[in-house]
Amino acid sequence: MEAIISEHIIQHALAPGAPLFTLDDEVPEVMERPIKGAEVTAALGRLLASAPFAKAHRMRRLLRFLVERRMACPAQSFKEMIIGIEVFDRDPARYDPAEDPIVRVQMGRLRKRLQTYYAMESVHADVIFSVPLGSFAPTIARAGRHAGSGEACYTIAIGPVQSIATDPSARYFSLGLSEELCDRMYQQFGSSVVQHDTFVQSIPGTGAPHAASGPRRHYRIEGSVRFENDLMRASFRLLDLCNGSITWSRQFDRQAACTVLLQEQLALAVCCELQAHFSGDRLRTV
Repeated sequence: MEAIISEHIIQHALAPGAPLFTLDDEVPEVMERPIKGAEVTAALGRLLASAPFAKAHRMRRLLRFLVERRMACPAQSFKEMIIGIEVFDRDPARYDPAEDPIVRVQMGRLRKRLQTYYAMESVHADVIFSVPLGSFAPTIARAGRHAGSGEACYTIAIGPVQSIATDPSARYFSLGLSEELCDRMYQQFGSSVVQHDTFVQSIPGTGAPHAASGPRRHYRIEGSVRFENDLMRASFRLLDLCNGSITWSRQFDRQAACTVLLQEQLALAVCCELQAHFSGDRLRTV
């Protein structure tokens, strides 16, 4: 079986990371449209020239390195140490990934920019680049067969969770909650989730997405936390950016220490509520 797959990759010039089969196991259709190197190069060029990446020099360099390394040799490993040295010019004699988190930080930012790009360009995207959570290795795959069809599609932009308090510990808690919420939302809703600031910047001449955007609807989730003695109240609401209306709102009261566990519990509660809210609609990752 391995020999057959290897022969197929060679004969049809499948790019590294390209899937051999769809979820529907319609093998003939996928084999008729293998991803060629020229397609990958063209898709990468369009992506790097787009608004989310045009001025993000570190992101451009990082993504180009990952994609070109993947294309050159699928078996190559993507170690944090190698990326830090090759992409971010760290000194091999002094660089310690445990003390210098630059690779992990920039990978997180890269994932958010990719989400933003595909949220805006999903209709035109044929080759999709992504970096799965917990990995530094990129994947290169064809967009879904139904991308660009007339079915409803959503994007959910996540704004930072605000701290309504002067205590620095409250501010740090809200920052941590923002990060936890971004991660949990991505796991729950996939690349329909984008970072609000990057999402707005990618639309020239406007402070919000256009209402006339076809079947796609755009939402933004906003949150805040405030403290009173031992009580913590976290408030969240979902705005429909097409008309400015509030479509969902919840408050969560907790009497607990400001810990990472509390951040995880709140982020999970928000995601579960939103999943129920959208249960009548079909969220499609883009």
